[in-house]
Amino acid sequence: MRPVIEALNTDPAGPAEVVLVDNSAGREGRDLAQSLGVKLVSRSGGFSDGCNDGIAASTQPVVALLGHDTVPRPGWLPPLIQGLELPDVGAVIPTIEDGGRPGTFNTSGGYLTYVGLAWVSEHGRPIPENDEVSVVDFPCGGAMALRRETWDRFGGFRGQYFLYQEDSDLGWRLRLAGLSTVRIPDSRVVHEYEFGRQPNKMFLLERNHFETGGSAKSSRRGVTCGRCGLSSGSGGRGSRPTGSSAMVRCFAGCGTESRICPRSRAPPAR
Repeated sequence: MRPVIEALNTDPAGPAEVVLVDNSAGREGRDLAQSLGVKLVSRSGGFSDGCNDGIAASTQPVVALLGHDTVPRPGWLPPLIQGLELPDVGAVIPTIEDGGRPGTFNTSGGYLTYVGLAWVSEHGRPIPENDEVSVVDFPCGGAMALRRETWDRFGGFRGQYFLYQEDSDLGWRLRLAGLSTVRIPDSRVVHEYEFGRQPNKMFLLERNHFETGGSAKSSRRGVTCGRCGLSSGSGGRGSRPTGSSAMVRCFAGCGTESRICPRSRAPPAR
């Protein structure tokens, strides 16, 4: 966590305040906060509630989240704040570079299907030199920003997720309200990340994707497969409402093209 906070403190265009959320049982978080001069929130619990508590302890009109292994590059914050001025944008993410493979994506924004499955997108692919602002499926809990009023309106992350896919759930709720998430290429962070397959992690991923898919299926507006037109909700003009078994068949047949396609899909004006 120290490299993240030091990068924030030494960036001339960095944040007006930094809040460190520590859910460890030792003194490390307290000592780190004291040595680097940042506000400390101590708690025990999951990632979702930790983020909620950290933002509640902050005071600025724009809030940003960074994971303990996500180091921002100088000047990362102003482009995100500017991105929130785009029409109908609810959240923004930076370009997230893979710390183990410089110059490549850790994720370009993620894929989210309407059965609740979510995963990183374009991992390991080179980051284009002339990259452009783009609509993505959901924000990344490890690096994202949004207005405080938006965070409060949607209630932040839902605590029952504990860890994993709380960000895709928030992105889904934003989209159902007509708000997009966009990736801002002029903002960059480096994610030191290695995927693991611990049993508890796989349990949480599986449980939480059912939570996300169930919440969308119960929505009156729903979302629609971008390829075959099947809808996860009660449908609407141009969509085909369906049950859970057909949704799974759609995912199997349409693959990545079964990414969500809400009727607010149009990219933002620049």
